[in-house]
Amino acid sequence: MMPLEKALAFAYQEKKAITLDDKEIIKKFALPFSKAIDIAIKNRHSPCKLRNEQMVLDSKGDAILCCTIYDQQSYSLGNFLDVPLHELQRLKIHSPNNKKMCTQCMEKGLHIYSTYSAEEFDQAGIRNILEHYQKLLTTNTQR
Repeated sequence: MMPLEKALAFAYQEKKAITLDDKEIIKKFALPFSKAIDIAIKNRHSPCKLRNEQMVLDSKGDAILCCTIYDQQSYSLGNFLDVPLHELQRLKIHSPNNKKMCTQCMEKGLHIYSTYSAEEFDQAGIRNILEHYQKLLTTNTQR
């Protein structure tokens, strides 16, 4: 479920931000999004690889807080060629706007969800798929 703004709206239960189309798409996920959030929250204290180990650049060379964000203009750090790397990294972590976004994201463990950093995601997705097909088989054999 991307972008991050949409995933945050779902995680924080901002019902107005989740459209009927979103709900239809969410129903089709192999890994139910509510289950993914539960797993992510349990793992939320893990460090964010996207914040700590990666730098996102757009086509102009502007560094962006994170690859999961849609509103890149609001989370721009500066041009990679003009701003030293250590300063871009400092802005990612300490700029008030960026810090707020990272705090909200990490509070719900969405950094874990975005990087698929918990084995439980696979297990939950597989269980959901097996349950889905078990229901289909049961329905078809009862006909």
